[in-house]
Amino acid sequence: VELARQVAAELHARLVASGADPWSPYDFAVAEAKRRGIDVEPTAVGAAVLFVLALSAAILPIALRGTVERSLGEELGRTVHIERLGFNPLSLSASIEGLRVDGRGKEAPLLEVASLRARLSPSSLWRRAVIIPALKIEKPRLNVVRLAANRYNFSDIVDKLRAKPSSGAPTRFALHNFELIDGFIAFDDKPLAQRHKVEALRIGIPV
Repeated sequence: VELARQVAAELHARLVASGADPWSPYDFAVAEAKRRGIDVEPTAVGAAVLFVLALSAAILPIALRGTVERSLGEELGRTVHIERLGFNPLSLSASIEGLRVDGRGKEAPLLEVASLRARLSPSSLWRRAVIIPALKIEKPRLNVVRLAANRYNFSDIVDKLRAKPSSGAPTRFALHNFELIDGFIAFDDKPLAQRHKVEALRIGIPV
């Protein structure tokens, strides 16, 4: 949500600077569409609303992808790649395809996810909490390496997150249904020179 707010603020400032009227949402959307080379014709109010929603579904994922990659990369201390973001304003659903969190240096990727889909409940607004009715993750691949006693290839991420100052009260959160399909975990225990793996992992948790 915060990432979307930042991108929207940047988009708003750019359009205002170009002379667009922020108090006319339709004209505002048309100005951005024309800037991107999208032809727009006058139409009825209902169709205009659908146009604005369709435009946000088409533009927001493109505008947000780089911001999400940078923010996650700074948070984790890793390079993060996302092939495609998706957003549906009508169903309040979002998707990520081709997520990859690189390892350090020449290490194998720490995490790869083929697809992640989530839906946000409208009740999140008045309950002041993040309420997710459904979260689905397909083909996640996690590479874990034990480097030494109590040290792993992700230990620096844990240290980084623990070192962050508290931001106050924790975010209220609820997840009602979770599904993980075709997961894979590789575990390389270097001190013991042993390798282990979990394949075709499937988890379904309706709550």
